[in-house]
Order: sequence, then structure tokens, then C-alpha cells
Amino acid sequence: MWVGRKLYARYEHANKHKRNLAIAGGVTAAVSTDQIFILLYLHVVGNRVDDKIVVTVLNWFFRLLQQ
Repeated sequence: MWVGRKLYARYEHANKHKRNLAIAGGVTAAVSTDQIFILLYLHVVGNRVDDKIVVTVLNWFFRLLQQ
């Protein structure tokens, strides 16, 4: 995955544990963000997703960003 390679290059000379934690966190955040954009895309394009699901996911995402 592109994010993992980019983070590895940035933390190449850092502590092994710090590098692995940064890569795992970055990839997890990228995958979570991708899921939210896919959900929004499906909602806007085809109304194939229930509105309550979209609101719940967006609320969760924004609470996560505020931490």
C-alpha cells in the first residue's frame, strides 16, 4: 500500500517499534478513511445506503478526528 511505503521511507532510520507503530497506524487510518469515502459515494450516487448508517459513520469519524 502506498501509505505504508511512504511512512516506511519517512521512519526508515527511527526505532523499529516506532516505525512499525507509525506504519500500522497510518495504514489503519487510510483504510478507515477510504471506507468513509466509499460510503459517502454510494449515498450520493445511488441512495443505496440508509441515511442513519451514513450519519452514524460520519459522527464516529468526526469524534475520532477530534481526539
